[in-house]
Amino acid sequence: MSYCIGVYVKVEGCGKFVETTYPDYYKPTYNLGKLFRACMDWQFKNSEYYRCDNVMEYVEKGIKELEHNSSKYTKLLPSNGWGTMSGAIETLRSIRECILEENEDIPLKCLYLRWE
Repeated sequence: MSYCIGVYVKVEGCGKFVETTYPDYYKPTYNLGKLFRACMDWQFKNSEYYRCDNVMEYVEKGIKELEHNSSKYTKLLPSNGWGTMSGAIETLRSIRECILEENEDIPLKCLYLRWE
């Protein structure tokens, strides 16, 4: 199984969210969940919406951690080989780029990320 990551906006007046886009690497394997949570120091929950102005801090931290301290997280790679360090880094970079591209038209405080 894999996550499905998307970027959303909240519809005013009804509390619903609409997906506006998704990262190039939007379906990382669930097997990388522990690694993502550890490197970002963020216990995100599936199916919750998180404001992108907050998310960016976690994503930036995760990218730096995996690029500069990857050996610290190697033990969190799945033993079955479904999920790699390079795949995790690409996923986080992809999330960052997707949010920044969407931010060209929509303020960060109005954008939400969802891991499903």
